[in-house]
Amino acid sequence: MDCCRPFQMASTSMSNLYQPLNPQEIRVLALLPNSIADAAIRCKLFPVVITDSGAFAHNRAVQYQALSYVWGDARDRGTIYVDETPFLATTNLITALRRIRDAGRRKILWVDAVCINQSDTKERNHQVSMMAAIYTHAHSVLMWLGGEEDDSNLAMELLSLLNDVFTPAAGQDWDSRIARFDRLLTHSSFDRHWNALQALFKRPYWTRLWIVQEVVLNRERLLGCGSRITTFFSTTVLFNTRSSLFHKQSAVSRAALSGPGAGHVKTLVYAVMSDRAVVSLLEGLLLGRQRYASLGVDQVYGILSLVDPGERPFRPDYGKSTRQVFREVVRYSIESTKSLDVLTACKEIDPVFEEKLREVVAVTGYLDDQVPSIQEKFAPAGSFSDQTHKPWPSWVPDWSLAVIEHTEIVYLLLSKPAPTFYQAAGQSEAQVNFNEDAETLSVSGFEFDRVAYIGRSSLAGRDRPAGRDRPDLEIDWDWDWYHSLSDIPNAYGNDGETEKAIRLLHLLGRDCRGNEVANPFSWFFNKFWGKANLNSTAGNGIPTSHSPHLQIERRAGASSSVNPSLQPHSIGAAAPLQTPNNADSTPDVFADIFKTAQLTYSSGSVFATRRGFLGRGPHSTKPGDLVCVLHGGRVPFVLRQSGDSETFCLLGECYVQGIMKGEAVEDLNLASRDFVLK
Repeated sequence: MDCCRPFQMASTSMSNLYQPLNPQEIRVLALLPNSIADAAIRCKLFPVVITDSGAFAHNRAVQYQALSYVWGDARDRGTIYVDETPFLATTNLITALRRIRDAGRRKILWVDAVCINQSDTKERNHQVSMMAAIYTHAHSVLMWLGGEEDDSNLAMELLSLLNDVFTPAAGQDWDSRIARFDRLLTHSSFDRHWNALQALFKRPYWTRLWIVQEVVLNRERLLGCGSRITTFFSTTVLFNTRSSLFHKQSAVSRAALSGPGAGHVKTLVYAVMSDRAVVSLLEGLLLGRQRYASLGVDQVYGILSLVDPGERPFRPDYGKSTRQVFREVVRYSIESTKSLDVLTACKEIDPVFEEKLREVVAVTGYLDDQVPSIQEKFAPAGSFSDQTHKPWPSWVPDWSLAVIEHTEIVYLLLSKPAPTFYQAAGQSEAQVNFNEDAETLSVSGFEFDRVAYIGRSSLAGRDRPAGRDRPDLEIDWDWDWYHSLSDIPNAYGNDGETEKAIRLLHLLGRDCRGNEVANPFSWFFNKFWGKANLNSTAGNGIPTSHSPHLQIERRAGASSSVNPSLQPHSIGAAAPLQTPNNADSTPDVFADIFKTAQLTYSSGSVFATRRGFLGRGPHSTKPGDLVCVLHGGRVPFVLRQSGDSETFCLLGECYVQGIMKGEAVEDLNLASRDFVLK
């Protein structure tokens, strides 16, 4: 479903095509039969009533198939005939209808572009609010990927073969199925099929926000592309068992399941396999943030059908602006949960991306196919009719940000699985005050400290040292940098505790499953950080001295401040650090934690506070910024004072080693105050 594109598909002669709908009604489409493949598409519209028991017309049950697809380029259109009225439809939709059309009998469909009067805002609002019922009561959902190209027939053939393996006919024994499966995964005769599947996963369909609810809400899922249709079941099994297949796969089949595009397919599969019909509003927004919608408001409206009815704060209203809807989300979330969890979704735009974005806007005056929230931030005055000319409020998350950047966003609090041990503000509840006119949010809390220095492992772009994504080198750099800061105290005491703090900082205090790390000196984490390499030499038989672990041993000797588990790992043959490049021999848990660490490094800047605490915050963090613990906040936040005014900009969440479990609130006598965020 992509029903809310900011353009009109239908011709102006269609004013009489749509009759008003009753509250429980939708329209369905009768696709008329034709045996001639390229004959014009002709169809009829009629209303049906949606009840808890299904769809009905004149007290008779109606079976319909819902189409899930991407509208495609609005400039590439053709004519179909709806009740004999010419109707402009995109080529992708016309291709889908030709494939679905039967030679001898009509097909009953629900197709958003035709069944909803796109020029009637009131009807759009009503029909979008009924999406859950529309897709739940359809007898099946056809996930239309588009026409045949890039060997897509081979990709669909592969999925059909896999489906035969996963849903065997009677009499097929287990051993023969496993043998067939292994051949599909590894034999070179299927390399072209896997390459085609990788291309299929790169199609725009998988990136769309609306498809999540369309696919999740119905259990009969069909996958269509070109002339072929198969079930979605084989795709779900492939991704659900991907980790166990890791050692069996060829390089080509592995690339198809882990290469570009596969991430969107994987998250859709996980949403399907979770078997959860409803999620919280915040969970839905996070899921949608990884996908693209044509309108900013659809980042919210496009997931409402998945949200628990008790957590749907409003009905779709396409008369509201993106910033208004996003502000309403923040207000509802804080007032209903008494927490500031939603503020941790405030993320900055990567500086490199921002520079490129400004260049595009400066040349073109607009951003093709980008959502309004980004346009409002960076477009020059007068570029858009809904331009507000106001800065985007720092306390309002931009739910379209991740898709625009095409990168993964790293969350401290909202990552999955959630590290619930974070309780920076203890058990306190949020104390806030909204000023809608001024677009400000007043929050109560404590100023814990101020940023004194930014670590050199946080350098960006060409100034970033080579090998920055090596976890062991990151620790070395941070160790050397922290000990060079002579004008601030060491908040962690001795060298052993300092190294422990640095290790925990690089994991944000958690392992790859979201659990609190109790012992970052354990064998597992020593292995992860390449601890067996500490006795490597510089080519002259002399051990390298750059490692902080060797520095600790030299400074502290056999001091009790050095964790004993360090010492055995400085003996024996060196073992290579496990990375995705040699992942064939890497257990999944090591690959997961390595990826987590790499994402952590790209998630923000390492800093030291005036009290000597180490933290990781937004990329834009700089000396003088405030590190605050706010009531109702499970993580600290970085704020920046706006010049000489008494207002602040929320830069984002941060991790500070040593205060994530309420220590700042419990152990320090800090005065509570209000911070007005603009």
